[in-house]
Amino acid sequence: MRESAAILLACVGITLLLLWLITRIRYRVTETALEITVLGMCVRRVQLTDIRWISKHRTQWCEKWPNTLFPAKRTLVIERRTGKLKHLLITPKRRYVFKAELQEAVQAARANANESAAALSDADEERD
Repeated sequence: MRESAAILLACVGITLLLLWLITRIRYRVTETALEITVLGMCVRRVQLTDIRWISKHRTQWCEKWPNTLFPAKRTLVIERRTGKLKHLLITPKRRYVFKAELQEAVQAARANANESAAALSDADEERD
C-alpha cells in the first residue's frame, strides 16, 4: 500500500515538474538564429537563413515547442529548408509581433548572406 502511494506521488510530482518546465520555454531571435531556451539554456537553434516561411497554420507533422498549456490562438509554424521534420511549432505570447520580428530578421540574414556570397565570388574572380 505504501509503495503504490509513493509511486503515485512520484508520478504526480514528475507530471507537475514537466508542466512547469513547459511554461519556462522562451523564444529569442538573434542576428543569425531563432533560439528556443528552457531555463536560459538553448535547447534548439534554427538558422535564420534556413527558414523558408512562417505561418499560423499547421499543415503537417511538426516539432512542437509550446510554452503554454492552452496554445489555441498562439501558434506559429516555421518551415525550414532542411531537416527531417521541416516544420517547427512555437507559441509566442504575441504571435503577430513575434512573426514580424522574425520575418525582419530572416530578411536581414538573407541580405547579409547574399552580400557575403557576392563578396566571395568577387574575390574568386580577382584571383583568376
